[in-house]
Amino acid sequence: MSLLLCLELQCHNGHNRKLPNSDWIRNYTQFAVNEHNEKEEVVIMHWACSKITASLAIPDATLLEILLDKLLLIADKNGRCKLAAMLVEHEPRSSKQVPLLLSIGEEDTALTKATESGDTDLVYLVLFHIWQKVLLLRNLTLYILLQIKSS
Repeated sequence: MSLLLCLELQCHNGHNRKLPNSDWIRNYTQFAVNEHNEKEEVVIMHWACSKITASLAIPDATLLEILLDKLLLIADKNGRCKLAAMLVEHEPRSSKQVPLLLSIGEEDTALTKATESGDTDLVYLVLFHIWQKVLLLRNLTLYILLQIKSS
């Protein structure tokens, strides 16, 4: 369910206590349509700007991490692997970057980052992940060949 639809449902169902600006966002997005006619983009930009404005007590590095994590999750969920990989590049810690790269299917980049970090645990994590993936593909191939042979 899209973010815009969730906001509109909350507005129409009277759940404004959970999201005080939902009426404003719904009204604003009815008129603020960009050149691609993508209303959700306006809502996401408003969320990011509001998060920055309302989170003055949160250190900048922590706030950046929160915003990047949310954007990475959305990009990965919507199949935007290249965008997700670009967002992971902004993560300064290899210990967090490598698992994120593995989760979006960037094993080669994850292995490079793990070896550059010098952390043997990260290297083993990537190698184990690749080994599991190869093992799964080999078993799947064997299963398909057996199914074809038995037909």
